[in-house]
Amino acid sequence: MSVNRLRHKGTGPKRHTIPALFTFPFEVPEDVLDDLGGIIREHLYTDDIGKSHYPVADPKYVELANHIPEGYRDIALHFHREGSEGLDEKSYTEWNERSNPNGPLRTFMAYFFPKAYRVRIGHMPAHKELNWHIDTNSTVAVRVQIPITHDYNKSQIQFDIRTKDGIEIANNPIGECFMTNTAWPHRVTNHTDEGRFTMMFTIEYNDLIQAGAPEPIKP
Repeated sequence: MSVNRLRHKGTGPKRHTIPALFTFPFEVPEDVLDDLGGIIREHLYTDDIGKSHYPVADPKYVELANHIPEGYRDIALHFHREGSEGLDEKSYTEWNERSNPNGPLRTFMAYFFPKAYRVRIGHMPAHKELNWHIDTNSTVAVRVQIPITHDYNKSQIQFDIRTKDGIEIANNPIGECFMTNTAWPHRVTNHTDEGRFTMMFTIEYNDLIQAGAPEPIKP
């Protein structure tokens, strides 16, 4: 079984027709960040790759990709639909009890990103690296991230994405919401002495246009 075979294609835009990185024209409200902080404090040690009550990855895929750093954790905020493939992020569709249905986070997501899949909080330990890899094909979905505890820049959390034009580096402070076109090779490095927390979710690119993302470039 190869990684390429597991990454199926969809009907969305090809990776070279949309930005590698894009920052949305709004900031995440403080009460949303506070809500996320509360979830972290309560559920930090709930999940771990390959040992999760709410599966966060297909174990065969994790072994195949071989890029998950030791100690990396996901706090899953979406249920995994029973009977579906763990690798298919679109099978994570329903919020679990870890977030308040009427809280700031859920209100924010319902307004800006109502069609998000596999919402989770990623914890990367100090001085660890998620090495170069490719995730879901952009024709299927892209990824959105919100830094919770650390800015994204060269000195703290470095997110590099490599396209045919070279390497782009994310430069997003805490509370800034940005899209990553992870159909391109990318890596993440924690340069700090602390674990970093970032909220992430998967979403179809066309569902980001209403939130301010640009239209795909036409051939």
